[in-house]
Amino acid sequence: MLRRRVERGERSPFRGKLREPRGSYSWGRATILSDHPDKVLTSAAKTETHLAPKLRQVVDASKRELFLVSPYFVPGNHLLLEEIRGQGET
Repeated sequence: MLRRRVERGERSPFRGKLREPRGSYSWGRATILSDHPDKVLTSAAKTETHLAPKLRQVVDASKRELFLVSPYFVPGNHLLLEEIRGQGET
């Protein structure tokens, strides 16, 4: 099974594009954030295991651009995102 995945990856059009020298890329700093796995074992009041406080630190430190990507991000408290949106373009 792993061999088939590797072979499919080698034939991937995306992989070919990465190897093209004429591609246009923007390099920058990235920060990866997540809830702590123990979040499910603690009370909702114990926010030290939550993503939101860490996200707040990144938001506050952002000077020019904030780009959020997540396949499953479901904000429990949408006020932070509304505040970010109010500070600049979306």
